[in-house]
Amino acid sequence: MESSKQVNFRSIATLALAVLYLINEIIKVEWLGLVTGFLLVGVLSLSLLAVEGASRAIGIGLFVVGGIIFTWLGAEPALWFQGLNRNLYLLAMFILVPLLGAPIRQGGYMETLRSFFRQYIRVDSLFYLLVKSFTLFIAVMINVAVIPLMHQIGLASDKSSNSRLMAVSLSRGFAASIIWAPSYAAVALVLELSGARWIDLFPYGLGLGVGAILLGSLMTRIEGQQGKTEPEINQQEAIQQSLGEQSEGVNWEKIAELGFFGLVLIGGIVVASQLTGIATVTVVSMAAIIFPVVWLAAIGCLPRWWTEVRGSYFHIALPKVKNEVVLFAGAGFLATAIDISAFSQLAPIVLERLVGDSPLFLSLVIISLVVLLSALGVHPIITVTVIGSILQAEYYHVTPTFIALILTTGWALGAAVSPSSATNISVASLVDRSVLEVSRWNLGYTFILFVLTWVVLNLAHWLGHI
Repeated sequence: MESSKQVNFRSIATLALAVLYLINEIIKVEWLGLVTGFLLVGVLSLSLLAVEGASRAIGIGLFVVGGIIFTWLGAEPALWFQGLNRNLYLLAMFILVPLLGAPIRQGGYMETLRSFFRQYIRVDSLFYLLVKSFTLFIAVMINVAVIPLMHQIGLASDKSSNSRLMAVSLSRGFAASIIWAPSYAAVALVLELSGARWIDLFPYGLGLGVGAILLGSLMTRIEGQQGKTEPEINQQEAIQQSLGEQSEGVNWEKIAELGFFGLVLIGGIVVASQLTGIATVTVVSMAAIIFPVVWLAAIGCLPRWWTEVRGSYFHIALPKVKNEVVLFAGAGFLATAIDISAFSQLAPIVLERLVGDSPLFLSLVIISLVVLLSALGVHPIITVTVIGSILQAEYYHVTPTFIALILTTGWALGAAVSPSSATNISVASLVDRSVLEVSRWNLGYTFILFVLTWVVLNLAHWLGHI
């Protein structure tokens, strides 16, 4: 077990890695790139020693399989080093994105949201709708940390006593963000594998995410009516109350303020990426440093930024990044090994013969495979890395955006039913139920969403949009 000094040293090295990477992206100095690469090796080694459980097993497995392929092919050391550095931009994002949570925790928004949930959420379907919606959009700023945060906020409502309702709201809300959120590593990894651009994926991914919210809300309403779980009050009255007819105790300006800054963040990422040509993932990393300072300064809470950084960010968020360092460095290492192997040339041909040149069957097979293996406990990062490394859009007469969407959709649906996903494990712990139960609660929803998503994506392709 690590001592506090070892944890602090690893945190410092991890933060230095992200900062040096961003500096090198701006000034492009060769020696700084080498320093960053060697620092990555050090941070990775420390993280491998510290990580535990499934993340350790998966990470080691990725490096072992990749190492076997490199050794078998007699790859030069430069290729091994290239594989380790392949997903460095993802790691920088993971390291810095938790900083985006500083304004949410220090700007007084949590108290306002708790008041809102305590006073107005009186219907199961409305509780589901709002918890999932907030989870979906706040995940853009704080990633998986949104799950415990929204759990704490949701506890203010009487509806939180329904553990199934709370669990599916959180797990499905976060899973829906996986399809489009620029701060989520699944999106960044898929963009790298497919060659797609986030700006092209964004409208379809966000649309699918919103569609997932509406589907889940409808299913919750139907289940509530069948099980008679709704309170015996006039539903229309409850909905009107939730829309603000009784506003006492809720600071509506703070809620509007949160929505405004969230939209500014997403819009700023889009505009900056388009104008500068810098990869969206790198823009997100830069925004994680700059935007919280601007946000807190704008609302007169700037001194709290440093309090947040030296407190929960350094002592809680940074030490937890060890899992992502191991998993995504391992994924990049394996993807590079696959790229230089004969498998990368043969696999697309075999897959093409299985599905023909039909995007309809290609999307059906790929999404089904990712979801099925996820349900069996195989982490989506493994399946998506292997499949994404061999898929070439031109083979199937589709765009890179289409490939990216079927991979992120598969990952999102897989995360909802996987007993090994961090999402379900975290949710299960919070609601004090088994992870298998949480996964089982999402099966019907996942199947229906899978069918609808598959139809929508192929319809968009048929119309010539993707």
